[in-house]
Amino acid sequence: MTEKTKEQKIKTLIIVLAILLCISIVSLAATLIYNHFVKSPPSSVTIPDNIITPDEDDQTDKTPSPGDSTEPPAAPEPVDPDPTDDTPGTGETEAPSGTPGTTDDTSGTDTPSTDSPSETPAASACPAAVIDLYDKNPGDNQPFNVSNMFPGDREIRYYCVRVSYHDDVTVHFRADIRNGYEKLAEVMKMKVTLPGSGEVMYDGLMKDIPESLSKKLSSPDSTTDELYYKITAYLDTSVGNEYMDKELVADLKWWVEETGILDPPNTGSPVITIWMILAGASLLMIIILSVYKKKGSVNLV
Repeated sequence: MTEKTKEQKIKTLIIVLAILLCISIVSLAATLIYNHFVKSPPSSVTIPDNIITPDEDDQTDKTPSPGDSTEPPAAPEPVDPDPTDDTPGTGETEAPSGTPGTTDDTSGTDTPSTDSPSETPAASACPAAVIDLYDKNPGDNQPFNVSNMFPGDREIRYYCVRVSYHDDVTVHFRADIRNGYEKLAEVMKMKVTLPGSGEVMYDGLMKDIPESLSKKLSSPDSTTDELYYKITAYLDTSVGNEYMDKELVADLKWWVEETGILDPPNTGSPVITIWMILAGASLLMIIILSVYKKKGSVNLV
């Protein structure tokens, strides 16, 4: 009777573990399907405030002017509270304090301009297209096109390159001009900047851009780093009218040659790992109990 009771307990435990294994497998499959078809990675992100740093061509409106209405007005001189007072200057003191475009000599030009804070929200709202580089996707590209540009015009785009790797890895970048769009590339210039550090990787004619602009990353542990690129396409003011109606289309490419250094992307969610561990543990316990049951060497308390 005792042996039958033990056998029954083993059977019950195996059935419970089998049910748990099925639930884990179904949940794992559902999570993977959801992540693949529904919860797709974002195509763009918002650039953090600390990434965007103003460069020389963004400084045109930085200098405060005496007529800037955002300067804090000077404290008005004491005024006689009697409204019937016709003393010259009484009404003139209050008017400038509320009149746009007027300042007082006591306002001080050394006070930090409020133009900079007004530009910060606009900068923080800049979107950046996302490029993911990992073990199964060592290279990717984004189309880049400009048209109807006049001398002095410029086009700015931001890109966020996420690299999942370990040890030392080199991220390469280049711009390939598509066939049939070489005309505008003769005069179109491109400036490639890393906003986080302010490093200018290239600034010159787009047709002369090197085969590879490289940036090295290093981490002793498996990690996912983000590289932000600022791509500025611009025309000099000396460009002739024959280029005005031209269009330029190029492919911006990022890739990593050390594919063995790349890791799977960090999903940021432990759900998949939990279901995998639960399914593996259930399967292992079922195998152990089945083997012990056949040998008749299981002693349950």
